[in-house]
Amino acid sequence: MSVLRRILLKRRRVLLVAPGPKTRESRLIFLAHLFRLGYVVENPELYSDSILESYSELMEDLESLRGSKDTFVPLYADFPDQVPEPGDYLLKRVLGYVLYRSQWEVPGVELESGMVVPEWLFELESFGADPISQEQDWNQFFRHKIRQIARWSEKPQKPTNLRFLLEERALEEAAEWVRWCLTSSSSFPRDYCDDISTLLEAYLGEFELKPEEISFREHRALYSAHLWQTGRWDKLLQFCQYPTDVLRLLVHLAGGDVSLATPVKFPPLKKEQRRRVLWLLDSMGEGPVVQDQLVKYRGLWLALERSLHSGSWKKLFPTAHRLLRRLQKGDFRPRFSDLERAFSHQDQEAVLSELSTLPGGVSLRRFCQAISLGGEDLLRKLLPRIEEAQLKDQLVLLQVLRRDAEATEALVLTKRGSSQIIERDPSRLNPVLRAVAVEELQRTVEGTVERRFGRDSWGGRKVFIDPSLANWTVPLALRSSSESLTVMGRGTRVPLADNGSTLRMFVYWKQRFLRTDLDLSVISFDENLHCTGQVSWTNLVEGEMVHSGDLQSAPFGAAEFIDARLEGVKIAEKRYLAMLVYRYCGEAFSNMEALCGWMMRDKPDRSYKTFDIATVEQKLLLGGEARYALPVLFDLKEREAIWLDLRVYGTVSGNAVENSWQNIERMVKLGLEMPRWKLTLHQLALLHTRVRGARQTQERHSADIVFSSDSEADYGPADWTKVLSQLL
Repeated sequence: MSVLRRILLKRRRVLLVAPGPKTRESRLIFLAHLFRLGYVVENPELYSDSILESYSELMEDLESLRGSKDTFVPLYADFPDQVPEPGDYLLKRVLGYVLYRSQWEVPGVELESGMVVPEWLFELESFGADPISQEQDWNQFFRHKIRQIARWSEKPQKPTNLRFLLEERALEEAAEWVRWCLTSSSSFPRDYCDDISTLLEAYLGEFELKPEEISFREHRALYSAHLWQTGRWDKLLQFCQYPTDVLRLLVHLAGGDVSLATPVKFPPLKKEQRRRVLWLLDSMGEGPVVQDQLVKYRGLWLALERSLHSGSWKKLFPTAHRLLRRLQKGDFRPRFSDLERAFSHQDQEAVLSELSTLPGGVSLRRFCQAISLGGEDLLRKLLPRIEEAQLKDQLVLLQVLRRDAEATEALVLTKRGSSQIIERDPSRLNPVLRAVAVEELQRTVEGTVERRFGRDSWGGRKVFIDPSLANWTVPLALRSSSESLTVMGRGTRVPLADNGSTLRMFVYWKQRFLRTDLDLSVISFDENLHCTGQVSWTNLVEGEMVHSGDLQSAPFGAAEFIDARLEGVKIAEKRYLAMLVYRYCGEAFSNMEALCGWMMRDKPDRSYKTFDIATVEQKLLLGGEARYALPVLFDLKEREAIWLDLRVYGTVSGNAVENSWQNIERMVKLGLEMPRWKLTLHQLALLHTRVRGARQTQERHSADIVFSSDSEADYGPADWTKVLSQLL
């Protein structure tokens, strides 16, 4: 039950309780403690003392959701009150290092590393780490950890909603979430997949879905693995229609990435497992689609063949053996080479013929390339193929066609999560042809909604749509997103707390094997998006922005902060602040515990905790092997945070603001444009309201269906899995 409790808390914001005594004093103390951590409960009347049985574990999980259970100790212990003058501090550091390297015997305090800090040079009470090397020292860390714990806490400004749920309904809640996830039309991060697999294996053994309910192939791999492990072979055959379905299933069982974006090491397969894989492959025949998919992932199939030994089964599964043998010999030619040849020869009939055989509809690049070649005539011939694509893909195609009418650059994300800027040519499509394509695609989208959901499925019902949902983009690329306190689509704008005077950004990391130095930085921009300054380890103070000091190791968990006093920053004509986390040296983000986020502080002085979990507005876990991350952009004029969650790959050491600010400037400009060209929840709500026969109302209390950002809405950012499952 503890595993189920943790997953439901993490994914559904649910606290499980059992019927039992309800002590009034215990209830008040428990709810007060939750509030101190930044949580409020929607239905406190369901409280029972049973929740206190796992109190310590529960508190740790709640702390981890909003930040970390560790105490954050910055280099400048009294930040932001007593930050040393940068030039003077640097000279003292150099002098201290020279004295240490010269091995002169000077009176001072010897730290755990052997470094001697002269008392006349530094007052150690002002530092949470070694002030000379800026590496963590246990005695310094522990002393200031105790002092941080003893400081005051602020009142939560944007608490997170939780709700009590009776234990008897826990499996029902878990099954509903799993169903929404598996039937959604978009990818999820790896940790979602792990939780879904755990629930299916441990709690939902008889969970049933039909093949037509799971449109996204990666999700089929999760459910197929469940069927594989429970031995339901006949049903498994319904979900594995193509070789890539089988490949994703085996990759998932091997603990790999089902998107097939990264290399996989397959473990040895048992005899029965080899027989089942070859049975699945043999049942698919030798058609062109089967051959295409084998060639596309040839390296993975050849690696798998070393475990399958299909030659030993050639009499029982001759088709599978013949396919793998021909693949080894290189007999199969990729169909994409034929498609490229058709495009290069400008052969419209060949292009149409090749595109008509590709499963899953036509991609954006191929669609634009084809209609550029064949004009409106080829466009109309391709529309039936567009109709076969998922609603999500149709909407993305529609939005991108509109964007590319103006954009000369586009920000794209790879499967690994790397952000790249690519050049676009607005003139690659004739404006008249583009307008026709947009009109036809709009008609296709509405037809897809009508066929899938029914034209009058909301007939006679009233729908309320919160206008603020125009600032919420639908998260259609969650595979590459970071795990965060609040799930948001890239480009989403959320308001900052009204009553905070200071924006405090933070990063926390704890190294495992190597000395690791992460650097928190901020680049500021004016109204016209021109760079106006930066705060980082190379420039600790910039007007009303100040850095807490550069920590260069993290054996006990290191933290850096940057404070921006909002009124002062706005007066200095700095409209936008880009928050960045650089990996200067050491381990990759994914190899250690690393997180960042921001708080709104009303009392940013040394009397209060430097990191106060109750004031955290957003937290995300840093992942991947990026050289730096750009989580968020702050618009100080509108007092909003613009969620970007971008990562840039490349060199793995020596990264700093000075060698990346030009690329950051381009990414910021494109990030600000995201709400214009990405699908928003407001657009999606209007589409369903219009096509499904509902009537929009401005009065929420009289509405039958509510679209809003709060937890009481029928559809909204509080539960994206439901939106992605039931509206896309």
